[in-house]
This record gives sequence, structure tokens and C-alpha cells, in this order.
Amino acid sequence: MRVSALDEGSFSKQDRSALLVGCVLDENRIAGIVTSTVTVDGIDGTKQALALLRRCNDINLVILGSVSLAGFNSIDPYAIHTALAVPVIVANPQQPRLDEVRKALRKHFDDWQRRATVFERTATFRKMRVRGGGVIYYHAVGVQPTAARHLLRRLIIFGNRPEPLRVVRIIARTLSEWPFLQAHQVAR
Repeated sequence: MRVSALDEGSFSKQDRSALLVGCVLDENRIAGIVTSTVTVDGIDGTKQALALLRRCNDINLVILGSVSLAGFNSIDPYAIHTALAVPVIVANPQQPRLDEVRKALRKHFDDWQRRATVFERTATFRKMRVRGGGVIYYHAVGVQPTAARHLLRRLIIFGNRPEPLRVVRIIARTLSEWPFLQAHQVAR
């Protein structure tokens, strides 16, 4: 099974863009890494995610840690499923809080209702217990919940985060901090 996971790198509210990283794992071994950028609090999340995922070869599943990237830029898992014809699972150890998201969107964006659409479409999360007593909340698109649970159990190796998400998070955070580390080393 070839799984592509996406995550953004570190960013601040002053940044215009954030690094977007896609990591392809083939049976939990890294098979490829692709990068792009996404606008902080922008509206290009789905477009950028699709462009990045189209550069990944022969993927069978896309897994996301959230439908939100770089602040309140969103990725629509239904659009990804339709465009790529592969299942998409949104999985996170923390339960999403739609009311808080809606309140923040209303406060900060004139187009908050349009932005809220993706969050509302994916608001139904199922809770699953994982090894070691942890839980994960997931929303499956293009795959039945029972099959999604089976896939998640197969992908969770350490803790309560699927391995592709754990790996892409480490890579994205490290790559996004690399320019700072280089500048710091040069300044010494």
C-alpha cells in the first residue's frame, strides 16, 4: 500500500506562505518526498495539495492530519478524492471543535461562510481506540468506516498517529526550520 500524507511546516502569522510537504510511504518505508508552498490563511490549500499529490506516483490512499493548513487555509478531502480517485482519511488524536473553528472564521474572515464549508462537510468524526489506550478521531472519504479503521490500525505503529502523518510532520517541521538553522550556523 502506498500512502501519501500531507503536512505544513512551521510558520508564523507574519509569514505569507508555509512549506507544504507530501511524503509517500510504501508499506511504512519512505518512497518519496515532494514539496510546495501554501498561503498562510489563504484559499489555495486544496489546489496546492492536488498539485503536490499529482506528483506522487501510484498512491492508494491520502491521509491528512486536518482539513486546515497554514492557519485557516483548508484542504477539501472530497475534492481530493474526486480528482485522484483514491480514498482520503482525515485522522487526528485530538477531536476537532467545529464551534470554535466557526467562531474564529467569523471573527477573522469576511468570507467565513465559504471557508467553513470544508470544516462542516468533515465535521462527523468517528472515535477509534488504538493500542496503548489512546484514541484517534477520523473522517473517511471514498472508503467505508470499517475499512478506514482497518487501514488506520495497520498504519499506527507508535502512539496514536498514523505513521505516514508522524513521518511527514517530522520532515515538514525540519525542512521549514532549515533556513533558520543555516543562517544561525553562518552567523557563528
